[in-house]
Amino acid sequence: MLNYLVRLGWSHGDQEIFTLDEMVRNFDVADVNQSSSTFNPQKLLWVNQQQMLVAETDRLAEELLPFLERRGFDVSQGPSVVDVVRSFRERAETLDEMAEKARFCYEDFSSFDPAAAKKTLRPVVLEPLVALRDRLAGSESWSAACIQRILNETAANFDMKFGKLGQPVRVAVAGGPVSPPIDSTLHLVGRDRAIKRLNMAIDFIEARGKQ
Repeated sequence: MLNYLVRLGWSHGDQEIFTLDEMVRNFDVADVNQSSSTFNPQKLLWVNQQQMLVAETDRLAEELLPFLERRGFDVSQGPSVVDVVRSFRERAETLDEMAEKARFCYEDFSSFDPAAAKKTLRPVVLEPLVALRDRLAGSESWSAACIQRILNETAANFDMKFGKLGQPVRVAVAGGPVSPPIDSTLHLVGRDRAIKRLNMAIDFIEARGKQ
């Protein structure tokens, strides 16, 4: 907020994002513009996002925690808040938005986004999803790197482009078409939740095939 306010009527070259120390060091009242300033909510959101991008991860995680708890999320039953920040900081303009986008990491859902499910959870991906579920369930590691390797190998085994497998997996695990990279998404959700949601997607596809 201070960064945005100081830039309403003052500039320092082309620099837009300032630390507090930089504001104190560089501000000069002689450089304040005499014309009226205009409040731009979108610019404020942009400045906020830029500050989030450069903030220390641990500090941002501490600031995100109340937004998660306010939604009733039990952070002990999900990914670390630090991991959430690392995965979502480039995808949200505010901490409130970040917490909401991370909902699927802490809270189960009973249905998929209808449009996304119609488009991606189709009988053609049933066999690859079953194979992927089995590989993931039996994997010794749940690291993002191991998950990515299994995804790549499964797609290759079925002669599929990665996106043809990755997007159905994203919808299955996140409930909708948008999330961090699929290896990060699976890692955040955790093995048990991921397998449960893949099973739900498989059941959805099997039921769809009988219609």
